[in-house]
Amino acid sequence: MSIVSAFPSPFGLGLFQFGNPEQRQTMLNASPIPFGHGLLRVHKHDEALNLRACNYTRQCWIMFLGFPLDYQLPDYVKAVVAPFGRLLHWYEGPNKS
Repeated sequence: MSIVSAFPSPFGLGLFQFGNPEQRQTMLNASPIPFGHGLLRVHKHDEALNLRACNYTRQCWIMFLGFPLDYQLPDYVKAVVAPFGRLLHWYEGPNKS
């Protein structure tokens, strides 16, 4: 398999871009795949159970989970939010966990 880009998560999820549609379909057809001590499940990102439609004219709160402490600065957060929105306010509380 050719992986063009990968965005793993510390919570057991990940977003992967395959080299071509045939490779993606092969992984979808093979899912679930025995892996380590469990199963590896492959889903299309826009057809997973947690898919939510988003109205892009709303203001909302976003909770970042697993966001590195070194990058919890307004400039980095603006860069993270930029692909899908605009940062209006960044709350910096005493609890960094």
